[in-house]
Amino acid sequence: MSSCEYYDEEEGEYSSTWVDEFCDNYGDWFVRVPDEFIEDGFNLYGLDSIENIQDFHAIVHYLTCNDPSDYDDIDYEDVLKVYCLIHARYIMSPAGIDDMIDKYEKGCFGVCPRLECNQQNVIPFGVSSKLDQGQIYVYCPCCKDIYYPSNNDMKDFDGAAYGPSFAPFFESILLSEHFQIEECRNIKMNLMGFDVHPSSFRRLDRENNN
Repeated sequence: MSSCEYYDEEEGEYSSTWVDEFCDNYGDWFVRVPDEFIEDGFNLYGLDSIENIQDFHAIVHYLTCNDPSDYDDIDYEDVLKVYCLIHARYIMSPAGIDDMIDKYEKGCFGVCPRLECNQQNVIPFGVSSKLDQGQIYVYCPCCKDIYYPSNNDMKDFDGAAYGPSFAPFFESILLSEHFQIEECRNIKMNLMGFDVHPSSFRRLDRENNN
């Protein structure tokens, strides 16, 4: 039995919601937003005015229902967009922060690709809190740079699921909780004891591309 499934006594079988099934597949990168958070209208204030999202309130009910056959006409892409926006709000809550700390500690989001960052765990990042502005990226709290995630599947998800505010906010939480984040060391390249100027690498790139 999946950890996200529950037993329906009336139907006599195990069932799960859309959120459960989604987190079964993408739970490393997305936390499971509790039904209570989704069903609280205060948490969703303003989201019903999103452009190009049809039947917002029906989608909200669909996220937590255990009988998806009642919503055969629901558009999956719209469901995913709504969940991304709700997810972005939840991870800024105390409970959401705790969930994200757990994932960060486990290295669910990968590590910085820079050698000098010494396998520093990265934080998910989105360029905008609005939909359709870019994919999910990752932010390294060591070198303070932005990278494509090592998991190629994440390019298919909207960066609004995290937005631009979460990474710096989460970094401040990590620092306040005394997580070890070492300052990035700048490595100077040298050849036979002589420093190599950065322009040399650019010249090599141009030659290799020709």
